[in-house]
Amino acid sequence: MSVETFRALHAADRVLILPNAWDAASASLFVSAGASAIATTSAGLAWSCGYADGSALPGPALLHAVASSAEASGMRVRMMARGPAVSRNSFLRRLRVMDRPPEV
Repeated sequence: MSVETFRALHAADRVLILPNAWDAASASLFVSAGASAIATTSAGLAWSCGYADGSALPGPALLHAVASSAEASGMRVRMMARGPAVSRNSFLRRLRVMDRPPEV
């Protein structure tokens, strides 16, 4: 999904519902149910990786979980991250290493 298409979903005449995926399987499930876009839940991602919520999930594990969800669903995935392990610059560097276009 292009950035323009994703932005247009926010401006449409209907409410944009973003189901919150916690892993690649739930992301795929939401797509098969007709979701037009997907978000992530910080607690769900952390717990599915074996960490507590609240910045306990290491940055590389977070990026892997989100990238897996995006790859499994074939959709743009909205991610909220906090803490020093996931600065914008470190995120962009890791995306480049993962051969993903740096669109943030």
